[in-house]
Amino acid sequence: SRSPRRHRSSSSSPARPKERRDEEKKELKDSKKERQITEEDLQGKTEEEIEMMKMMGFASFDTTKGKKVDGAANAYAINVSQKRKYRQYMNRKGGFNRPLDFIA
Repeated sequence: SRSPRRHRSSSSSPARPKERRDEEKKELKDSKKERQITEEDLQGKTEEEIEMMKMMGFASFDTTKGKKVDGAANAYAINVSQKRKYRQYMNRKGGFNRPLDFIA
């Protein structure tokens, strides 16, 4: 590469505000409903299961299907299959050697 190298400027760039992000995290933590492990959950469980519950921090698994989950509003995926558009190359009105028809 024969182009001259660029040097990093000596002026410092402005710092990004981190306060907003911290506030959002605090709000999320406050809004979460943490379910504590009760004595009912511990009944009929082995010592290994109880230890695992305490380590993982929750007592049982539950589905979120049909429930509103905080922070999942912007998580989505779209898979749209569009119909294929074909252009006629041969046997066209006006002859073979001309530009193809415009397709939007």
